[in-house]
Amino acid sequence: MKKIVLILDSLTKMFPANGKIHGGANRIGRYLIEYFSAIPDIKLDIICGTSGNESMKRINKIYSLGFCPFSDMNKFFEKAQEIIHQNNYDIILTSDLFPPFGNIIVHSHTLMYKNQNCKNILESFIQRFLRRKKTEQFKRLFANKERKIFTVSKKLAKDYIENLKFNPENVICVYPGTDQKEKPKYIRQTPITFGIVAGNAINKGGYLFLGAVFLLKLAQKNFKAKMIVTKSKKGSTIESFLNFLRLQDKVEILPEQEGMTEFYKKIDCLVLPSLNEAFGLVLTEAASMGKPTLVSSTAGSSEIITNNENGFIFERSKCFFRTLYNLFKKMEQIINTPQENFEKISNNAYILSQKYTWDNFFEKIAKELKLNT
Repeated sequence: MKKIVLILDSLTKMFPANGKIHGGANRIGRYLIEYFSAIPDIKLDIICGTSGNESMKRINKIYSLGFCPFSDMNKFFEKAQEIIHQNNYDIILTSDLFPPFGNIIVHSHTLMYKNQNCKNILESFIQRFLRRKKTEQFKRLFANKERKIFTVSKKLAKDYIENLKFNPENVICVYPGTDQKEKPKYIRQTPITFGIVAGNAINKGGYLFLGAVFLLKLAQKNFKAKMIVTKSKKGSTIESFLNFLRLQDKVEILPEQEGMTEFYKKIDCLVLPSLNEAFGLVLTEAASMGKPTLVSSTAGSSEIITNNENGFIFERSKCFFRTLYNLFKKMEQIINTPQENFEKISNNAYILSQKYTWDNFFEKIAKELKLNT
């Protein structure tokens, strides 16, 4: 019997009353609990910021600290470490948090990477200056280089190795999975329809996407687009931008979805034009529905795509206008793809999704942590 403790943000977010999980991090956290709690030889404890339940099936103990870890990281980690000292855990594992102890599943880039990857040299300099204190704190949290770091892409692994000087042997790339579905029947929309999930319109490429749509409209291409935008100030801003470009006849703005299945059914190609995207779970989700993705070259999920075979890749440059042109030309290519060829790409996207399961994701982590022995 091995004792494991998972240190997570919020069980309330991972097991919401309405069943609607927001964000890939919360989804990974939930699957993490479900996977390890199902193993008979594991005694599982959870330390979290908030929890809607005092106990859960197959969980030995839940320690809810009563506050969001992001509100006071130092206090959260101090209390977590007190609990750890009281127990003799074999494995400490964290997801989406950056404690100075234990093994970590990371699915976001370092501050150093984000500062360097700004749109221009001036912005990069300003961000490095403004975030210098946060950057130093970030480095201190990763002072212990002996633990294992699980990254969701090779790009992310390279980031932690180069910017935090981790030993490459301790940084393991594990691509996330998706829920397995039966092969869907191929149905092409008329006209061809693009989809995008743009919660953070700047980082997720929402404005870039609308710029490319504007160019496609000028080129008199026949297409439609559906855009999921969080209803907030950001949402109203992007709607204003859409109205300014007079794209109401081309783009339908949708609120956050209760479930993404119907959204994927109504599009032909998902677009993931993110600036800083460690992976992008929407790619494998869409692929499981037989929908290929047009993905930015900077996104980690581009590593599992074979361009023009099971998806599409466009080059993202630090020059906004070059990136805009690249996205426009790739979307134009997709519109002009013959239906027979596009159906093959859609079928290959589904085949791709079958290679990446949540069981495979966590089995690899369990193997690296020697839980299989």
